[in-house]
Amino acid sequence: MRHPGMRGRVAASLALTAAVALAVAAIALLSPLEHKLRTQEVRDLVTAAVQSRASFGELDVTHRGDLLPHLRRRVHRVATETGARVALLNPQGQVLVNTDPDAPDGFRDFPAALGAGRPVRRVVGGDSKPEARVAVRVPIEGTDYVLALRKPLTEPRSAAAQVQRAFGTAALVALAVALIVAGIFAATFGRRVRRLRDAVHRFHLGGHSDEIPSDKSGDEVGDLTRAFSEMARRLRREEAVRRDFVSTASHELRTPLMTLQGRLELLADELETPAPDLVDGRRQLAEARDQADRLARLASDLLDLSRLDADVPLRREAVDLAEIARAVAAEFSDRADDQGRELLTELEPVHALGDPGACARIVRVLLDNALRYSPDQSPIELCVALAQSTGVVSVTDAGPGVAPDHRERIFERFARGSTPNQPGGFGLGLAIARELSERMSGSLELTDDSTGTTFSLRLPAVAAVPNAIPTEAQSL
Repeated sequence: MRHPGMRGRVAASLALTAAVALAVAAIALLSPLEHKLRTQEVRDLVTAAVQSRASFGELDVTHRGDLLPHLRRRVHRVATETGARVALLNPQGQVLVNTDPDAPDGFRDFPAALGAGRPVRRVVGGDSKPEARVAVRVPIEGTDYVLALRKPLTEPRSAAAQVQRAFGTAALVALAVALIVAGIFAATFGRRVRRLRDAVHRFHLGGHSDEIPSDKSGDEVGDLTRAFSEMARRLRREEAVRRDFVSTASHELRTPLMTLQGRLELLADELETPAPDLVDGRRQLAEARDQADRLARLASDLLDLSRLDADVPLRREAVDLAEIARAVAAEFSDRADDQGRELLTELEPVHALGDPGACARIVRVLLDNALRYSPDQSPIELCVALAQSTGVVSVTDAGPGVAPDHRERIFERFARGSTPNQPGGFGLGLAIARELSERMSGSLELTDDSTGTTFSLRLPAVAAVPNAIPTEAQSL
């Protein structure tokens, strides 16, 4: 059995919500409506009877024979004002005036009204023919009479019936409108969701960006569509990076491996001759060592990259940036001398919060790039300084600089550069360096000027802790 789709469920939910709301409103409003109207009708009748006391008490009749006509006029006035049948009874219970003498009535409330100072009220006749009966004592020229009012309660029932019919009509119209609106909303909502579903089914990493639907609305479906579009963009970018990685890694591995294999084979052939050429053998051995070093650097870069992708936690401790820079500069001193370069250092004692190995790795990357891409015989400056509570390690060279449109791209993985006299790297060094700096709550920045290129590592500076290696340090 096929279950209803989201569009049907949304429409049914909205329609059910509207129906339940109307049912609750009907139960809360219509059920007690007739009772409230009856109660209000009886209350109004009592109020009119009490207020009529004053008009009867103001009678001043000179002749006793003129009393009855005056009473009759007052009784008819009360009947006209209230719309009720009104009767006036003397203290003996005799009916003096009755606006409807043919209506049967035993005036059972007469004794209670005559003996009490407050009005007597009740509703008789049940639900079929309800009638409100009110009796109140009325003093006339020093004698207590009883004014009895009788009024059928048909108007509250009629008014309640009219309200119920009007509410029923309005409820049907509202329910129909709710169904139409729910259908339109569900159709629109379902169409958008189906578009997104179809796009997910069609999505593949090698596709085009126009496969993802564009939804600029600010609701959850729009947010989901934009999130999927962003996810697809990141997946395709990562897939492109992966393909570049496979292509670059395979190329970078194949080239030195083939070269290393060839040199070793030539060296083995040379050593098998009766009189080996030691000079040529040493040259081939040196070239083999260069390729082995190249493979080692690539393996190290790939290992660092895998650690970053695996979110391996870095240490956080107070490190001496000057000592780290001095140690790394010593590693590159021979290479700088071989190229006829002068490695200038200006190292101010600065402690920063970070990982010692990661800091050394970043400085190695920056010095290696400076030696690789700057002209021979040009100086390289390595500086450590404190700037606004930030430890800064900067490497400056006299190279050609970086084009403006490549300033951010060089920090991406496998973004490679080259110079006429130096082979390009693997395109991983600066990417690893920036990710390491960000993992240490720092940054790696590039600054170009007329004299060359400067890369600066910035880390939060901390107070030095003598004779201790803390795991955390208090920020300056």
